[in-house]
Amino acid sequence: MNTKKILLGSFAGAVTYFLLGWLIYGMLLMDYMNSTCPNFPGLNRNESEMLLWVMFISNLLSAFLMAYIFDLAKISGWMNGMKQGAIIGFIISAAFDTGMYAMTFMLTKNWLMIDVLASTIMAAIVGAVVAAVMGMGDKN
Repeated sequence: MNTKKILLGSFAGAVTYFLLGWLIYGMLLMDYMNSTCPNFPGLNRNESEMLLWVMFISNLLSAFLMAYIFDLAKISGWMNGMKQGAIIGFIISAAFDTGMYAMTFMLTKNWLMIDVLASTIMAAIVGAVVAAVMGMGDKN
């Protein structure tokens, strides 16, 4: 296990997740997601109440999982990282969202599908970044 590469890949992936989350969910899909998600009083924090440092920790943990898997599986190269990141992101987001859909009224079917698609795209891009950063300095 290459701890240094995992940590560097994790940090680069976390920054990428954070920026993509802001772009995709905070700008591109915000109105759609807000209009299709049931509104329960107190469910969502206002923008001024959001805990961005906790969001970054969430992004760091997600990127760390990907970097750890990449290290174990010897995944290298940005294109392979993108493919494997998409698969990992799809499985995790689909598992989480279908569970939430099954147990709560927080998601609609359309919201679920859009969220899984957006999460898969984000994970693919993060996978490319993580694999590229973890592969820096390799002589391949």
